[in-house]
Amino acid sequence: MTVLEWLVPVVSVLGAASSGVFALASLLLTRRMQRAEIQREISALYDRLMEVRLDHPEMLELGHTWTPGNLERVYRQRSAEDREWARYYTYVELCLGFCNAVLYARSKKLLSRDAYAGQYEPLVKLLLTEHCPILRDLLHSGGMYLSTQLKRLWHESQEHGWDWESRHTALVEAGTRRGR
Repeated sequence: MTVLEWLVPVVSVLGAASSGVFALASLLLTRRMQRAEIQREISALYDRLMEVRLDHPEMLELGHTWTPGNLERVYRQRSAEDREWARYYTYVELCLGFCNAVLYARSKKLLSRDAYAGQYEPLVKLLLTEHCPILRDLLHSGGMYLSTQLKRLWHESQEHGWDWESRHTALVEAGTRRGR
């Protein structure tokens, strides 16, 4: 075997290996960029939630007093009170958008387990607990307006002992005691 005959396969293997290394580096860089972008998007959604909450502190109070008949009022909007319920519903949609972004990022492994468990899961559960009455209403009406991931989190949490109703009640009672 001549040097040239020996060199051709070696160069081919080295070329393929270097292409693989570059492809892997590119994949890792793309993944890192995706993680940074989703973090920015989630942070922007949360900042928007906090802006609305600061501008409209009554949203939490409305969340505690939601009843199934209020959904009709959201679409009817014949009175100032109906419009309040429409604003509340819009706020809940913003909350759900944040929750869905977090759950999507988690499902696509764009959030580390530590970031999800230590930061985002508690926030998602807090938001869902705060707005338990409307979410319960939406779930009981078939849940067709809720994401699959959100419904899965709701039901899996219940299966693992998380009682949305009692936690909502405890949250409201704690807030009421502080507000006195």
